[in-house]
Amino acid sequence: MGGAWQRGEHVAYVCSEDRVVLVDLDQSPDTPQILSESAAAVWQAIDGARDTAGIVDVVAASYGLEPEVIAPDVIGFLHTLERQGLITV
Repeated sequence: MGGAWQRGEHVAYVCSEDRVVLVDLDQSPDTPQILSESAAAVWQAIDGARDTAGIVDVVAASYGLEPEVIAPDVIGFLHTLERQGLITV
């Protein structure tokens, strides 16, 4: 399913247990993006080593679900983050 996903170098973020606040420093720094619950779990699984399948597996395990159940949503969200320039492969 491709290479490993990594966070953009221009993205500052703060993680708590179930929430992540992101700021794209190349864009408007006064408009943070807040990710919660499953979106935060996806962000936290992006570590520069995991590919799409690895991220799906981590998120599925954290919610006690089978990977195929959440794969479409996780993949869609990864592509959304990529389009926003927040992550790259």
